[in-house]
Amino acid sequence: MREIVTYLNKNIYNNITFMDVTSRFNLSETQLKRMFREVTGYSVMQYYRKSVVSRIEYHTHQMDKNFTELADMFNFSSIHYFSKFYKRETGHTLREYLKNSQR
Repeated sequence: MREIVTYLNKNIYNNITFMDVTSRFNLSETQLKRMFREVTGYSVMQYYRKSVVSRIEYHTHQMDKNFTELADMFNFSSIHYFSKFYKRETGHTLREYLKNSQR
């Protein structure tokens, strides 16, 4: 599992899929789902998405990049999809996050 978590973290900017993970580690979907959830409490992609959100939030504070540059950095196809992804995962927009985190 450590190797899988390391792989997910190393590919945080590459917008990988579940199938990328199964093929990389030569595991069946069922095996990977079961083993990963037992160890982490999350599905593979839930863990990956949480990691992406965490890194996005880190970069909003540590780097002087606008949202379009961040979308490019994380290999999203558009700023629209990047914004939708963030809102779906967190329940708020990046602007709301920035506003609330500056208090």
